[in-house]
Amino acid sequence: MHYRLPAVRAAVTEGRAVHLAEGEKAADALHASGQAATCNSGGSAGWLDELADSLKGAAEVAVWQDRDDAGAKWTAAVTNSLEARGIPHRVVQSRTEGPADDAWDHIAAGWSAEQAVAVEVRAAELEFAPEASREVREEALRILRHREAMRLVTQYEASQRTNTTMTVSQALDALLSGEDMDVPPVARLEGDRSGRGLFYPGHVNGLFGDGSVGKSVIVAEVQARVLSEGGIVVHWEFDNNPVKAIVARLLHAGAEPDSMRDRFKVIYSVADRDALTGDVQRAVKLVTLDALNPAITSLGLDPYHPGGVDGVVREFFAPFTLHGACGLFVDHVGHESKDRQAGSIRKAQAVQGALYEVVKVAALKPGATGESRLVLRKDNRGGLGDMEGKTVATAVMTSEADKDGRPGRVRTTFRAPDPFVPDVQERTSLTREDNVRRIIAELDRAGIPNDVSIRGARGFLAHADVVIRAKTEDFATAVAARKLRPVPLGGPTDPHEEGYTG
Repeated sequence: MHYRLPAVRAAVTEGRAVHLAEGEKAADALHASGQAATCNSGGSAGWLDELADSLKGAAEVAVWQDRDDAGAKWTAAVTNSLEARGIPHRVVQSRTEGPADDAWDHIAAGWSAEQAVAVEVRAAELEFAPEASREVREEALRILRHREAMRLVTQYEASQRTNTTMTVSQALDALLSGEDMDVPPVARLEGDRSGRGLFYPGHVNGLFGDGSVGKSVIVAEVQARVLSEGGIVVHWEFDNNPVKAIVARLLHAGAEPDSMRDRFKVIYSVADRDALTGDVQRAVKLVTLDALNPAITSLGLDPYHPGGVDGVVREFFAPFTLHGACGLFVDHVGHESKDRQAGSIRKAQAVQGALYEVVKVAALKPGATGESRLVLRKDNRGGLGDMEGKTVATAVMTSEADKDGRPGRVRTTFRAPDPFVPDVQERTSLTREDNVRRIIAELDRAGIPNDVSIRGARGFLAHADVVIRAKTEDFATAVAARKLRPVPLGGPTDPHEEGYTG
């Protein structure tokens, strides 16, 4: 029987997390820190498979592994029982590293339960035949890491789909009364009377597009707005921008120096994240990440494999968005490497808020005004209405810098589209050749093979849930053109680019 069984049952009934330790002393320490905590009788040798039955329904079971061999064996028995029943769980250890240290030592050292160290799968924990090659061992580890990432992301995405605060009747009343429950409030639009913004709090949102279209300027504007409202902003930096450049960009966006000193955090690793106190992590209003692909590789994962983006969501966003923070990543897609979006379908699936393609209208230059359209590619919450594939806002970026290059303020507004001008009119100035190039680029981003027929291309798009708006004759021309080019998928698709062969 579980220790503190009534508290465990209450946590399971309410769908909360349960912390499972090896002994009563550790469970008491976790309970005193505010967690629903338990243990089995008999210590490391006392786990019984049927004990896992009483944990069904918990949002998650945090399994606290003692820092000794007995703790590792107990953890293996526990996780086998949990996995057999499909119970979400993770394995953690004390941040203190003494022999046999457990949750009691962790809490006694002043750490919160949220700051526990995640236990990764290591080669020493796997048993291989002596003749197993290095490639086999590495592939086994990769598969295990991917399964763990998928399990945690599935749990995270399930939490995003769950609304425990509103009944069906309440939702009906709100909809029938005309109330819009899911309008995104972050980065509000100028000229939109409904108070609509671009991004959803509590969810992962994204921006992608070619280089030099203003993505970083847009992110800095959103950061500055949250800081001006008194919020804490955490920025993950993986694109090799020095802190000085990041801070300068924020200053140019109008952020106040005092707000940046107190409430702007630039972090680079999970260790930096864990160094933030639990109170700070829960209070963060905005978490930004630049850029997606290097963030994936920083975890030792493959940007072209589904587990890559899953790992980023798990490690870099979920600790904040689960407490209500707005998550926003930047995915750079340079002309020189169109195949960097090879995993774009999985990237889009990871977005539980809004995903925008940033399309340049006019380049931002010192002392001038640049414009970029934010074209909605996914709206998982539905608060933006029938806008998918259309321009939700135009980022108008006005530089007050001297034309000789000296830096200055960049004032950015997000202008709502004119409701009397249909979005399709924005493409009337494009030639047919421009539209064909656009369709080719969108087919490449969706990962459609070069040699498929028109019907085959549409089948691939339907299976991937990707919509390309185009005239039939333009779509047919784009498919035919992709068949003729000798470069592999991901090569240049713009006639002005070096290496394009038609």
